[in-house]
Amino acid sequence: MNQEYLELTDIYAAAFLISQGVQLEGTERSSDGRVRFILRRTEGMDELLQAYWSNSPVSAVPAQLYSSLKYLKSLIHSRP
Repeated sequence: MNQEYLELTDIYAAAFLISQGVQLEGTERSSDGRVRFILRRTEGMDELLQAYWSNSPVSAVPAQLYSSLKYLKSLIHSRP
């Protein structure tokens, strides 16, 4: 596993991380049609992901979160 990148299939987790400043490096579609979001690892990223999975409160700007989700959806629907 490449420690420089994190791959997620959860679009909501990916959108959350992107809204928190994590950089999307790309996407890959598997043979079963699932999309993997490839994110560049950054300091504090694991803590953000831990907060996401544990439903812990975090500071987030709603407009950034929804914009990130909209961006990811546009990516997956524009590519076969």
